[in-house]
Parts: sequence; C-alpha cells; structure tokens
Amino acid sequence: MTNSEWENKRSTFNHGWLKNRLIACLLRCNRVVSGLVQDEDARSDLLDLLIGWEAVRPSAVEVLLVMESRAHNALDPLSSDSLTLGEVTCRYLLEVDRLRWIQLTNAEKLVNDASNALDEFDNAIRRTCTRLQGSGTMPDAELLGNLEERARRLGSLFSSLTLCHDSILATDEYV
Repeated sequence: MTNSEWENKRSTFNHGWLKNRLIACLLRCNRVVSGLVQDEDARSDLLDLLIGWEAVRPSAVEVLLVMESRAHNALDPLSSDSLTLGEVTCRYLLEVDRLRWIQLTNAEKLVNDASNALDEFDNAIRRTCTRLQGSGTMPDAELLGNLEERARRLGSLFSSLTLCHDSILATDEYV
C-alpha cells in the first residue's frame, strides 16, 4: 500500500466517519439528552452509524496492520539505488533508518495503543447499539459520553499514526 493510499484510508476512517459523522452525531445526541434541543432524527441517525460500524471497522484495522507491518518488517530496495550502492548496502541503510524511525516515533507503542483503543471503541459501540436497539429511547448521557470519549481517543491516536507513518513510507516510495 502506498503512502497516499494509506493516508486516504486513514483519513476516510478518522476524519470522514469517526470525527465528522459519529462524534458529530454524539454531540447532537448529548444536546438532546440534556434537553437543549429537540431532534427527532438524532437517535435513528446514531443507531444507523452504530449498525454501520461493522462495514467501517475493517478499514481501521487495515490501517493499523500496515503500521504494524512497517514496524516489524525490513524494507526491500527496489530502485536504481541498489545498483549504485549495492543491494546489501541499501538493505543495511534502510534497516538502520527503519530502526531509527521505530525508536523516534515509538511506533510499536503507538500501534499497540491504537489497537487497544479500537477494541475499547468497538466494545462501546456494541454496548450502545444494544441499548439503542433494546429500547425506543435515547441512551443516557453517561453511555453517550463513554462512546464519545472512546471515539475521541481513537481519533487522536489515528491522527498520530500519520506522523509516525510518513517517514517510513516516504522512504519506501523512493526506494
């Protein structure tokens, strides 16, 4: 997966679905629960998003798997640089750069944190969806707040993945 493909997939999930759709809907629902506004569509919009999570989740998992792969696998020199420097030298330099990248960005911890946050978010979605489907009313503020907190944490971690990811994939695209 190229850098632009990875970034597009990450952005589509993180900004397109998580932040611009789900968190925005949760904010609407919180205003309804607190009595600030009346919005008859908020509950059904939230339920639609939560039910749609299963279609969105694989994209988030794929983003994390690419990061994990980059952290654990050496790059393969496939350019004319290997002709000039020699393949062994290129592999060595790329591995040194990959290890430096892992150290500087703390990539393995970041991927692990994001993976755990994704699992916590998934569990919160399932609890909220079950509650929504089991009753005809809006979930309480505590449940909505818990889901929003998990969504924001996941969004923050997915944003951090870009900083961590750019240097290693940029190197890979030029090799």
